[in-house]
Amino acid sequence: PTEARYRGALGRYFRAVEEDLVLDVLQEPGDVTLDLGCGTGRMFASLKRSGKTLIGSDISHDMLASATRSAVPANALVAADFYGLPLADDSLDTVVAVGTFHLTADIERVMTEISRAMRPQGKFVFTCWNRNPWAFRRLFQGRHAAPHRLEDIEVKLRENGFELECAISTFYFPSNLFWAGCKLLRTEGLKSLWVDMVIAFNRYFLARPSWRLKGAHFIIRARKI
Repeated sequence: PTEARYRGALGRYFRAVEEDLVLDVLQEPGDVTLDLGCGTGRMFASLKRSGKTLIGSDISHDMLASATRSAVPANALVAADFYGLPLADDSLDTVVAVGTFHLTADIERVMTEISRAMRPQGKFVFTCWNRNPWAFRRLFQGRHAAPHRLEDIEVKLRENGFELECAISTFYFPSNLFWAGCKLLRTEGLKSLWVDMVIAFNRYFLARPSWRLKGAHFIIRARKI
């Protein structure tokens, strides 16, 4: 099943190079949070807070079924396109979108819809591919990726009533090479060592200020003005 991708050594990889960094950038979710494009529900346990509302949305019914298999309550999930959310105006305090915009060139249209549904001072944390001049893009992002420049994202956020507060990047190791290594290494022990090496590689570059925005993948936090 799809959710198996986020277990074992691979689960540790995604937590270290993506999920934990997203949570650090987010800091603390608000009273009503939307996990936009929730997929398998892998962020749900980390975003859930007692006494607060957490909603997961995805356009894929298969992904929503995967989320329920991962112990996400079915009544917390909604099938929805992120261009037209079935949510009232000013109803959200936080929106988190991890791995949602990778194939979306029209990211501004998504921002417009999120701005409509978000209350003033709400937080919007999302990931997207970096239009990175130094990277061989197909090695890092794949041929169908829709990358963006940070300066363009900042302009689009401002036009939709957001202020960019924080941006870092991640995925410094070529994704295609990482997955090739995972396929070649058949045992869980060897795969675990490979994952440890790639995580260490990512942390090395992330810790260097001059490389902080040169990874293949942005993590961005913006606030609704």
